[in-house]
This record gives sequence, structure tokens and C-alpha cells, in this order.
Amino acid sequence: MNELPTTIQVALSIAGMVVLSGLLTQWIKQYVPKGTEEAPNRYYGVIVNSICLALCLIVGGVLQAIQSVWRPTANEIANVLLLAFVACSITTFGFESAQNWMAVFKPVVAQKPVAAQKPVAAQKPSTEA
Repeated sequence: MNELPTTIQVALSIAGMVVLSGLLTQWIKQYVPKGTEEAPNRYYGVIVNSICLALCLIVGGVLQAIQSVWRPTANEIANVLLLAFVACSITTFGFESAQNWMAVFKPVVAQKPVAAQKPVAAQKPSTEA
């Protein structure tokens, strides 16, 4: 595939569904709140991936129904279910792998050396009582 999925046959292939899933994931990430630094959204990734999977299932189901003149067989429905799941999985793990590799090659920022503290002079014990 050397083009974006613009036909039903290409969109219902694994490569077309991965492209669709990747685009949907990026759009969904813009609208799901990540939370704040004090209270981050712990389930951000699960929410984004679940919404993406649901949308891929809906889009794939509609495309398959259109292709089969609104009479998809059980085999075609199962094909769309598996296709959407695999495409979302490839997208998810692809993004995670890219982020991990970007972290590996991130330049190390030199930290400023901590100023040496002067030793505290020993205090003489007080003789006052």
C-alpha cells in the first residue's frame, strides 16, 4: 500500500486499518484530558485505546456492511473484529516502541554541579549553666 486508505478494499486491509487507527488515536489524544501534574489521569492510555478500538470497530463494520451491500456474513463480521483489534494493537505498540526509542536516544543534559558546602565548624560546648 503506497497511499492513504481511500477505498473500501484498502481500508479493510491490515495496513489501511493501522493507518486509520493511528489517525484516530492522534485525534482522540487531543480531546481526552491527561490531567494535571498533581492529579494525572492514570487511565489515559486505556481510555484512548478503548475509544480508538470502538471507533475502528464501528468504521470497519460500516465499511464491511457497505462492501457487502448491507448483508455481511458472520465470517466478514469476525474478520472486521479481528482486523480492528490487531490494527489498534499494532498502533498502540508502535507508538510505545517509538517513544521508548526516543527516550533511549534522548541527549543527556549535563546537570550543574552542586556547590560544595563548607563544613560546619565544630561548636564548643557551652559552659554556662
